[in-house]
Amino acid sequence: MAGYLRRWAPGRLAGVIAYVLWAAVAPTPSHGEVWTTYQHDAQHRGGSSSSIEPRALSYSWSAPSGFRRGVIVGNRVFSTRTVGEAAAFDLDTGKMEWNYTEGINRASAPSYAEGWLIFAAETSEGDQLIVLDADTGDVIYKVNMTISVSTFGSMPTVDRNPQTGALVAYLATHNQVEAIELGESGGTSLWTGTGSFGGYSFPTVAGESLILASPGQYYAFDIHTGQRNHFQNGNISGGGGNTAAYDESRNQLYILEYFETSDAFLSAYRVIDNNNITLLWQEEGLDIWAGNAAALDSEGYIYSIGGGTLAVRNPETGDVMDSVVGSFANGMAPILSDEYIWTFSNSETNVYDRASLKWVTSLPGTRGNSNTPWKSIGALTDTHFVMDNQQGSGGFDVFVATSCQSDDNCDDENSCTDDFCDPKDPNADEFGCTHSPTDCDDDDACTADSCDPDTGCTHEDIECPEGQVCDPASGECIEEQNPCDCVNGRVTLCHVPPGNPANARTITVGCAAGDRHLAHGDHCGPCESGFDGAGESPSPQSIRNGVLQRKTLNAEAPHTEMPRRRAAALPPGAVLIDFDDVGASCSFSGTVRLTDAYAPQGILFDGPGGNDGGAILHACSNFGVSGYSFP
Repeated sequence: MAGYLRRWAPGRLAGVIAYVLWAAVAPTPSHGEVWTTYQHDAQHRGGSSSSIEPRALSYSWSAPSGFRRGVIVGNRVFSTRTVGEAAAFDLDTGKMEWNYTEGINRASAPSYAEGWLIFAAETSEGDQLIVLDADTGDVIYKVNMTISVSTFGSMPTVDRNPQTGALVAYLATHNQVEAIELGESGGTSLWTGTGSFGGYSFPTVAGESLILASPGQYYAFDIHTGQRNHFQNGNISGGGGNTAAYDESRNQLYILEYFETSDAFLSAYRVIDNNNITLLWQEEGLDIWAGNAAALDSEGYIYSIGGGTLAVRNPETGDVMDSVVGSFANGMAPILSDEYIWTFSNSETNVYDRASLKWVTSLPGTRGNSNTPWKSIGALTDTHFVMDNQQGSGGFDVFVATSCQSDDNCDDENSCTDDFCDPKDPNADEFGCTHSPTDCDDDDACTADSCDPDTGCTHEDIECPEGQVCDPASGECIEEQNPCDCVNGRVTLCHVPPGNPANARTITVGCAAGDRHLAHGDHCGPCESGFDGAGESPSPQSIRNGVLQRKTLNAEAPHTEMPRRRAAALPPGAVLIDFDDVGASCSFSGTVRLTDAYAPQGILFDGPGGNDGGAILHACSNFGVSGYSFP
């Protein structure tokens, strides 16, 4: 489907206003995800990192009729109603914490910025921008505006000027734009501009440009000077308009609107600077309806809805990566949480899984079909959903997660607790979460294990006095042992096979054989990583007291000094194996077949039977045979 020709409402709104707000205000502490303006942020991405679980939501409370388009910061939701009132509500209970009505006849929807609540209003003193303390509702200041906003319908888009550091509030009406800088004691007009903005386009901050779009007419204004770039001038114009979405990481802008004629396109632009905005690609499709708006996830994928189709598109090409057919209202801008897509039909709100596009659940209430600038269903935090329920209560409805649904819902941002979702646990909190201390034990007695709430577990080596080492069994400092000590009747060596040093390997042998191994090139202690057998053998002085220290072997293999005999000279090419590099049992049941144990030396042990392959018995087997080793 190429698009549909919607009936536009007459363009009655009067301009676009931008205000620069100088302030050093401490921000209100956040409570999970912060949703400060239409479609979440000044770029109108519509996406958040909220970990909210829609299946855990239940209806909690409704705002008084007329309060709509709430924004969420901390544990408050802020809203206005057009008849002339601004208010703050407790997000959990719905209690009105403060309200402001002084001289207001009409009010725009608000935006939140760094401790301020900002909205435009028709007042008894004229058209004014009103800035309130978000914590108390007290007036910080008012600024008289130079253009009329008596039919004002949009909310401010708030962002900081990257050059001056000033806070800027942009407001869109029908055909004018004005920027006013607000200092501590008053305001000054910075620049003005004009254009055919349609009345339904909320200004989007795209780098250092301000984007407004109506059917066939797309504009960019330099946020510093107001210089205009009319980068699309089609053969169509009129009321309506689209709120663009901007991907800062790619410098890409997305406009979903009529382009040259009454055919709707999703157009992707590269924003280099205000004078260089180039078209990358354009796509038509069942999911593309003029005047709707796209949402962007954290990776830049594009979510668009039109008629009965929800699609996910590739930001590089515009190609459809996945789609699903469903029931969707006219005039749609989806919003995104970490795992879900939030949409609405004309009768209810529907949630889809982002990974599979499968329907997950529905909630009572909806914004419904509406030919207004407001294409979004509402706002999200980690635990609350604020629904703009124009078809139901006439205000906004608040849904709260009554229990966790996943471990992600329970993250307390403390790296020293293990957070789990287990509503059945008697020790769980009211949300069904448990937070147990993280076990930092690394099973190493020679490290001191501790936990930092910011970074998590740490493991520092235990320091011992000079001449002592940490005992891995007890964690206590003990006298450092000589690697040639005989321990429990055995000693660990780095065995270097004669004539084949590249096959050096760590072995454990009986203490009786230790001296002889050292004599033909073995080293005390295990082979070091990368050791190739080269280098000198330890001198006799490296052995404690000049020889290995003899200790009694276990009862199974008592040590007995054996008589020695000198072996005959080896013939050329022969390989000597003395078997002192393997453990020996006193009984047949304890032996292990040799088979390919000496394969590196070119020796294999085999025999006719399935259990053949050779084995080594210790002299303690009482066969009356003495063992001999070379030399």
